[in-house]
Amino acid sequence: MEGFMRGVYSVSEWVMKFAYVNILWITFSILGLFVLGLFPATTAMFAVIRKWVLKLPDIPTFKTFTSAYKKEFLKSNVIGLMFSLAF
Repeated sequence: MEGFMRGVYSVSEWVMKFAYVNILWITFSILGLFVLGLFPATTAMFAVIRKWVLKLPDIPTFKTFTSAYKKEFLKSNVIGLMFSLAF
């Protein structure tokens, strides 16, 4: 039973992490007036998930998200708007 409960805990922890990043993504998209916040929020979300996939030890999710959002704000908006106009 211990192995089963460990698995349930692990799955619920991942669900909680993804829900938290989703809430951050929605919040920062809205705070960026949606159009200018959507692309940097998406970039920051992928930056956090990339660190999870690389199995980095317990990164601070909010700090990582906000630093990636600020760092990539202009670049991701330019590239995102170019792709939006192309499509």
